Parts: sequence; structure tokens; C-alpha cells
Amino acid sequence: MSSNRSKFLIPNAYINGEWVSTDDKFEVRNPATGEVIGHTSSCGEKETNAAIDAAKEAFKTWSFTTAKSRSNLIRKLYELQMKYRQELAEVITIEMGKPVSEAMGEINYGASFFEWFSEEARRINGEILQSPFTDKMIMYTKEPIGPVGIIVPVSSRSSY
Repeated sequence: MSSNRSKFLIPNAYINGEWVSTDDKFEVRNPATGEVIGHTSSCGEKETNAAIDAAKEAFKTWSFTTAKSRSNLIRKLYELQMKYRQELAEVITIEMGKPVSEAMGEINYGASFFEWFSEEARRINGEILQSPFTDKMIMYTKEPIGPVGIIVPVSSRSSY
């Protein structure tokens, strides 16, 4: 296994452009060996609200970002995930006990969404629809309406 995987074992949460540490931590264990492979911050209401506020603030400028720029940024995520797929697969393996080959499949599958969305980001245009009225036109555009987030629940107190 690669020694580069350690750079992906990050003990903090990334909120508003900064790595945030909390006083409450939990152990991350290798389920195959029971070995503690690291500790990570257990984020609560304070950190969740800070992340939501940061997303709302970022949306104010992000909503004016061009489709091409958005596409390029999402494409960069795809490229980085593919560049570090071996290390990421190894992290999945030591955190979850999954065989590296299956973890690699997850990495490739997940990256395919970044690739697809990077291409879709360029197609944020509207359409003209057939109107039921001869003297009217129906036109719509797609516009950003607000931030979207994902909260990932983690069982932080598991024992092996």
C-alpha cells in the first residue's frame, strides 16, 4: 500500500476555507485489525451552522460564476480524484475493510459523477417551449436558487 495515503487522513473538518478542529474527537479504526488509524473532529451544531452560513455567503458570488468556470472547477475535482485514486482507495480499505479493488471501483464510480456534472455545467441554458396559444411564447431559463449541502452521518462511537 502507498505511504501517500496519510495525506488523506485529515483529522479536521473543512469549513469556509479553513480546517476546523473540535474538542470532541473520535477514533477511526481499521475494522480488520482494530488498529486506531487516526482521530477526527466530531462536528456538532456549531460547526454545522458555520458550514451552512459559509455556503449561503459563498452562493452570493458563486451564483454569478460562468458555466464554463463551474465546469472547469468540477472537472478539476474529477481529475484530482482520478490522480489520487490509489491513495483514496487505500483509505477506504483501511477505514471500511473493503478490498482495494472494490474501493477502487467506488473511487472510479464517484469520479464519473464529477466528470458528468462538469459536462452538464456547461449546458445551463433555457428553452423555448411550444405554447398552447398562437400569440404567446413560453421561455424558461435555469438560474441558481441557493446552496445545496450534504450531511454525512458517521457512527463515531463504534467499537471493534
